[in-house]
This record gives sequence, structure tokens and C-alpha cells, in this order.
Amino acid sequence: MRRPSKALQRIAPLAIIVIAGIVVRLPASADIPAADATIIPKPTASPRWTLHVTGTNVFVDQATGGPGASPPEGPAFAKGDPNAPMSPYDWFSAVPLVPGVAGVAQYAFDVGYRSSKIQADATFTVTGVDGSITNAVYWGEPLTGPIDPHEGRSAIPYGVVFPTHAGTDDTVGGGWALPYSASIGDIDGHWKVSGGYVQTSQYPGFVFTEPALTNWSASLSTAPFLSSGAGISDLDSWKHFASALPLLGVDATGSVGNVRLEATDALLPSPPGTAARMNGFSSKLDAGNGAWVSFDVVHVDTSGSSLTVPALFGADPTLHPGAQGNLATSTLAGQSQTIAGLAGTFHPFRGYDATAQVGRAWYDASLLARPGSTHPGNYQHFEFARHFNKSDDLGIEYYRFDPHYATMILPYGVLENVWGIAWAYPGPWLKGNYQLVSDNVAGSNRLGLRAFGDYVRGKLRINASYYSYRQVDPSTYSNLTQTGFVEVDYLTEAPRDSTYGFTHGIATYAGWNLERDTVGIDYERDTQSRAYDGAATGDLVAMRYSQIVASESHRFSKRLTAAAGYARYGADGMWGTTPVDGVYACGFIGGEWEFAQGQQVFVQIRRYGVMGLPSIPGNLPPTLRGTAIVVDHHITL
Repeated sequence: MRRPSKALQRIAPLAIIVIAGIVVRLPASADIPAADATIIPKPTASPRWTLHVTGTNVFVDQATGGPGASPPEGPAFAKGDPNAPMSPYDWFSAVPLVPGVAGVAQYAFDVGYRSSKIQADATFTVTGVDGSITNAVYWGEPLTGPIDPHEGRSAIPYGVVFPTHAGTDDTVGGGWALPYSASIGDIDGHWKVSGGYVQTSQYPGFVFTEPALTNWSASLSTAPFLSSGAGISDLDSWKHFASALPLLGVDATGSVGNVRLEATDALLPSPPGTAARMNGFSSKLDAGNGAWVSFDVVHVDTSGSSLTVPALFGADPTLHPGAQGNLATSTLAGQSQTIAGLAGTFHPFRGYDATAQVGRAWYDASLLARPGSTHPGNYQHFEFARHFNKSDDLGIEYYRFDPHYATMILPYGVLENVWGIAWAYPGPWLKGNYQLVSDNVAGSNRLGLRAFGDYVRGKLRINASYYSYRQVDPSTYSNLTQTGFVEVDYLTEAPRDSTYGFTHGIATYAGWNLERDTVGIDYERDTQSRAYDGAATGDLVAMRYSQIVASESHRFSKRLTAAAGYARYGADGMWGTTPVDGVYACGFIGGEWEFAQGQQVFVQIRRYGVMGLPSIPGNLPPTLRGTAIVVDHHITL
């Protein structure tokens, strides 16, 4: 691909946005009615065709400086080494902080057909990218499926890089999907079949969940990982276009009486040269008054090239000793995973809710360290809550997530998608992999309790939770080489050691809601600890993680809101024999403005910094400072 001139590289990202805005410029708001995506057209005797256009124009300008821009682990990490850098990353979202200017324009054209009996839709997309490819794929709106490098099917040339000045990772690219997705269903919503890039709607998180978005999604809110708060509210008209990476295939939904059904046959995001195919079935019975019961089953097979994964149960298990401990890798291929789950919610007494979720999983693969060592894994979650009114409640939960439950390791398209940060919590081993199910609460190889409460009085809102988990089985070499054994945080222990790791934490939120202002403080503190036997000091874990976000938002009107805040994430303690002391801080200010009917613009300025001890003792510190400006323009026609 021919590289444009330097002048064009500087102005092209902004030009994309300006030109796109002119091309799809809307008439004055008085000339067109308000668009409401939630309104379902009434059946008509004659067919009716519709055209809806939605678009986003994103401009990102980011500048960084300091030794943390070139982390000592960077070159090897870019080639797949498990030792992750502390910087340059935003510790709250895990997206890279690199210098560069980028512009992304994406438009979706939805053609709809309505008759008295059926409704059909087909969506066509076009995307253009110019400038810093790292900023383009990690900041702003997620790229559409066939263009997103994280899907593993994109021709856009993105790889893990740590540029130190603007222009180093610039590119120009784009593409289209004709169609991106299509659907047909009855006018009353009793059944619907969707094909192309789709997302599921009914599977519970402990049986199946789509891969999480890898980018920072444009929003006024910043929050701790396990926040219990409400966050900062966006404009009512501001829409987030995706909640997860899409699947490529077919998804069908329907209802029979009070039973809602869903069936899926689709490909999951995966690196080039590999494939992961998911078949799933979901059924949910609505028993009325908020009570329900569901049964779900999912099966996934992988094919194609073998993969190096951050676990020990694959072929050629290897430990990589270093400042971050004995990090594990092995090689997997031909994975097969089946997960079945039964869940339900009912009301045993007036004002009380009870929820039960139980799952069972089976796993195997063609490349293994110990063939024949696999066995099923179980998942259990029980919750009991007392509701005093619509806003006040108290509850307690029990979790048990076996190390052999939902253990298929599925990489994204690139290595650094999820929590590729040294000593990050949750587990640094995850990197660009996910586990088919949600592990946000307790995670693999954990059991324990979580208590929570919510309290609202007048303008005051308080949310709080406390959790205490321990490992189900210790991280011994014998355990970790069992087929399908997954441990989230604690690394391999020295021979003959068998100590357990413990995780404790609190999450609180306090908000003061005035007529036009909301002041909030969101705080979370986690501790991880593991003792060691004898002289095996490398097994020691004594880490503390604290996160706080203080914010103030002001709603000028229904069409204009602004927010400012300060976020701080600290990690300190001992990991093996390495002292850890790092802080990431970010100040942010921005707003959202609906300046015309169907058009909103988001603007935010972020000033951030990382400082602390070197990730490798005696090497460069992670010190980094930078500024980011993000402009996101939404259009609906």
C-alpha cells in the first residue's frame, strides 16, 4: 500500500470526519421528525420500505513522553513473550497509550421491509481508517466485524507495537461489508432469524458470553473494574453501538407460549489461520412475577494452526522465570468444549429473591501435556437477597468456579487485547484470551462469598460489596498440567509447595444526586495473598490494588451534559521476590452535545501519568505522561 505524504497524514484523520459530516449533513431539526429506534412500526396492509443511516466519525490525538513509552518487555512481548509491560497502558481499560493522530469514519445503512406479517432488514457497512492504527483500533467506537483486527479477519495491518512518536504506526485502510448482517422475522416479534455478524441475546454469562470489547468505548464515565456504582450518565440520545465483539454466523430466536428460545451457529473471533465454531441452544421459561427458569447448552470446536497459550496443560509446557515469576506457556490445538447450565430465580417470601445457577463443562484437546487427565468441571452460584423497597436491598452470594470449568482458551486477533499489564488484577495471564464464560466476579479456580447492599435516601445513594475467595486447588505443577486446569492469578509454585491463594476486596460507591449535578466517589480495594513454604520465596504473593474515581457531572439540558473527574489505580506489594509499586492516574473533562436532531458529539480531554518502580529491577522505570483528545460524532438519519 502506497504511503501518503506527511502533510496528508497529518490532515487526513480530521478530513475524514469533516467530509463525512458534509456528505450526510442533515436538514434542520424542524424539517424531520425525531427518530426512535425503540418504536416498532404498526402492521400495514401494504409493504413499506425504510432506510436508516447511522454513522460515527472519530478523531483521536494523543501525545506521550517518558521512559515508560519504551517498556523493557516491549519487543519480546510484541513477539508473544508472556512477560507483560506495566506501561504504556490505561490501567482502567487496558488500552495502549501511544502517540499519534487517527481518524475513523464508519457508516451503516439499514434497509428495512415491513408488511402485515413479516419484517426484514439488511445492513451494509463502510469503514475508513487513517493515521495511527493503534489509536484507531483501541480508542473510540469499535470497528465493524470484517475490519476489526481483533476479529482476526481484517486486512488492516495491525500488530503489537510501542511507538514513541507520532507517525510511526500510521496507515490508511478501509473496507465494506455487503451485507454486514441481515434478518427476517414476524411483525409481532414471535420469531426472528439473523445472519452475518450477529450477537446473541439470551445465554446466561456462566454458560456463554461474547468476547469483551477490546477498545475504550466513548463515554463520560470511568470506573473501577468491579465497580458497584451507577457511573456517570450519558445523554439519553447517546447510543453505544456495540456491547461485545460480534460472531459470524446465524442466530435465531423465537417463543412458544411463555418459553423463549434461541439457537446459534457461528464463528468466534480468532487469529488468522484458526477457527472456533460455536453451536448453542438456550431456553427460558417466564413463570411470571419476575420468576424464571432456564436451560442452556453450548459446544465449541477449534481448528487450524496450533496456538501458544498462557497455560501449562498444552503440549510442551514451559515455565519462563523472570521478575514477574514463573510465567507459563504451552501449545494447544483441536480444542473441544461443551458447557451446560441450569438456572432460575424465584421468590421464597415476600420481598425476598433467590437465584441458583449450576453448570457442568467437558473439555479436551489434541495437543496436551498429559492426555487422559481431563475430567468435568462444575460451576455453582447461589444468591439470596432481601428487598426493602425499590432501591434498598441486602444480599449474599456463594460462588464456586472449578479450575476445570469452561477452560477452553480462545485468543483474540492480537496479543494485547485484555489486561496485558504486568501484575494487573484480574489475572495477567489472560492477555488476549477469553474463556467462553464471564469470569468477572470470582474467576477460575475460586470459591467464596460476596455480600452486597444498596441504599438510597433522598439525594444520597450508597452501594457497597465485600468479597472473599480462595483457590479451589493450589497452583502446583501437577495440577496446572492437568488437561483443562485454568488458574487466573497465582503462578506455579515450587516443587512440594501447596499453599493456597486468597483474594479479599471491597467496592463502594457514594453519590449525591442534585437537580442538575451528580457528585460521585467510586472506590475499590483488592488484596491478594499467598504464603510460601520453606525457602520458596518466589511463591510469595502479597499485593494490594486500590482504585478510586471521583467525578462531578452537570446536565445543562436534555441535549447537553458535561463531566470532569480524577481516577487513580495503584498496585503495590511483593510478587515473588520482586517489589511492586506502581500508580496510574488520569484527570478527565468532557461533554456530550446533541446539536441537531439525530446528531451528537462527544469530546473528552484526558491527562494521564504512570510512575513507580521498574518492572524489571534495575531497568527503566515505567514513568509516562501524556494527553489524549477524543472527538466522537454520531449521526442518525
